[in-house]
Amino acid sequence: MKRALSVLVLLLVSLSIAAEQKASVARIWQGRVPRARADEYQKYLNESGVQKLRQIKDNLGAEMFRRDEGDVSEFMVISYWPNRDAIHAYAGADIEKVHELPRDREFLIDPPGTLRHFDIIPTAPPLKVWKNADPAVDCAEASDKTLCAQLLALRDRDQQVRYAQLNKTATDADVRKVDIANLAELDSIVTTRGWPTKAAAGVKGAGGAWTIVQHSDKETRARYRPILEKAMKSGDVSPGLYATYLDRVLVDEGKPQIYGSQFHEVNGELVPQPIEDEAHVDERRKAMGLQPLAEYTKLLREMNGKK
Repeated sequence: MKRALSVLVLLLVSLSIAAEQKASVARIWQGRVPRARADEYQKYLNESGVQKLRQIKDNLGAEMFRRDEGDVSEFMVISYWPNRDAIHAYAGADIEKVHELPRDREFLIDPPGTLRHFDIIPTAPPLKVWKNADPAVDCAEASDKTLCAQLLALRDRDQQVRYAQLNKTATDADVRKVDIANLAELDSIVTTRGWPTKAAAGVKGAGGAWTIVQHSDKETRARYRPILEKAMKSGDVSPGLYATYLDRVLVDEGKPQIYGSQFHEVNGELVPQPIEDEAHVDERRKAMGLQPLAEYTKLLREMNGKK
């Protein structure tokens, strides 16, 4: 049972390889050697086994694992294959027969080791989880800790419903309902005391206020433009956040964006919305504290599972 569990754990550790390569079968070999010769065998197994496996036609990857316990070291090699036909092409008619390496019997305690095949079962991606703010920590530098906590609560609600939407447990209507409630509360704050400053609400609290505006409807975003521009000039909204916000307002208005922060999907690929003077966009991004557009594009595509 212990060995079976170790196989399952290592399969989970290696699952990213199978997922990336669209493998459907895992071929798992295990063998034991004296601990005194484990380092020597590890080098031999890697060079003569794993590296050669990776060169075989249709092989989708191979990994080697080692566990030392007392005087014995256990090795495991997991290779990934698109189907059993591909394994037959490599291993012959009897794919359950171990392909021994020339020096295996010199090292192995119980040659030729054991060999098993597992079908790889596709699983749902892990749920995305939003971690709520901790006002005791996140509002430490805020002079008005009540205001800071209020704004962070708005941001948490905003993110919770969006994470739920990604996990297919909330609808567009659910998101819109939260956005309307959050905006009403923020409008009340701004009407009463103006845009939350970093001194009063803390950096994260003020950032939470920006999030609510950024996720509101286009009419609201346009209405807040002079307020956010003033807040950016006073240092209460970071240049990078303001740049992202301004790009979204310009796209709302059907105009080219300035900083390249707004993307849309074209033929299954995320690409920037039209950019004004695109040849110099990285200069403008740098001035606002943003990373180069190519780096941002790569990150955005990875986050959204796009090319």
